[in-house]
Amino acid sequence: NENIQIPSGVRLLATDRGGLETYHGPGQWVVFVVNRLETLTGDRRGVRKAVGFLLQAALRAIQGLPEGRTAVLVEEGEKIGIWRDPALTEKVASVGISVRKGILHHGLAINGYFTPESFVGINPCGIPGARAGYVIPETIAGPDRPAAFEKLRGRLEAELRAARLA
Repeated sequence: NENIQIPSGVRLLATDRGGLETYHGPGQWVVFVVNRLETLTGDRRGVRKAVGFLLQAALRAIQGLPEGRTAVLVEEGEKIGIWRDPALTEKVASVGISVRKGILHHGLAINGYFTPESFVGINPCGIPGARAGYVIPETIAGPDRPAAFEKLRGRLEAELRAARLA
């Protein structure tokens, strides 16, 4: 997309998955699931089911935190992902997968907390008008963020294990 503003020190890479634009960096959990679709979903062509498992696990993990109780899941269309609120203005989690020879690659990204590098010049997934949202609010001071982030990671790991994805 020729409209992307590239901040200094950021590299752009082409990929064959996800939306038009994405960001991965500090303040974000990126979960890579690598396994046979048939093992994960009981169906060797269970792509939608795998995406649903990832998003549902992330939603439960996020909603289990006081800061994430208003999170909303969109399971289809251009706004697929998890949004901070029902207005769907701030995206807090995205899914981007690839399947080769029946094996699921890639996975899920959850925006934990804001950093000065976060999403500079990028619309989340290339969705016009969308902003990046964060599960952990800026009101939680810097020194307390790692503990809050670790709590989110623990919840997500437990949810993925329960959904047979970890």
